[in-house]
Amino acid sequence: KLFVAYNCLNTNFLSTIRDKLETEGRESVKKRIGFTHEYNLIFIGRILEAKQPQILINIYEYLINEIGNSICIHFVGDGDYLNQLKEIVKFKGIENNVKFYGAVHDDIKNGELLYCSDLMIMPGYVGLSVNHAFNFDCPVVTYQKKENGPFHSPEIEYLIDEKTGFIVETHSVEAMSIIISKYLDSKYIQYQMKLSIRYMIETTCSINNFL
Repeated sequence: KLFVAYNCLNTNFLSTIRDKLETEGRESVKKRIGFTHEYNLIFIGRILEAKQPQILINIYEYLINEIGNSICIHFVGDGDYLNQLKEIVKFKGIENNVKFYGAVHDDIKNGELLYCSDLMIMPGYVGLSVNHAFNFDCPVVTYQKKENGPFHSPEIEYLIDEKTGFIVETHSVEAMSIIISKYLDSKYIQYQMKLSIRYMIETTCSINNFL
């Protein structure tokens, strides 16, 4: 007999980590792990040019004109484009607002970073990072697939536009930045999206569906 098993993470284990972080409190966790900015955007994955991580730098430059200098970009991962990305940050003189963590394989550390971030920004293709972010109440933002990409993995089905994150139709820094700014400015949207993400993790994405 054959059946389809969708790609999945151990949501029970990750939710246990999230619940402990929630008990501690988000502001307390942010202080403990060194998050000093009001707003935090995160990228987790291989630092490859194809994933367009440099767009987060462009988004930062756009948003400081909208919400001031109270925003930080967090890059978690390693890859061929990492050194070039660091050079871009150094050239622009924004080291205080961009942090590099390298590859992190510790589930608790990754959980803390995601839990304390407002949004995961993945301009290029997305995969299991969607599930990972959702386990820690972190919505995901990416570009809509078009003829030239990004060519997302099947997990893109969990990313429902304006419910569990945002799929930006227009492939521009401005279009993505406007959506991010709107989300950061609305506690109502943040709360409703958290509810949708929790429901997605507890139902569709739950590892209990595959046991």
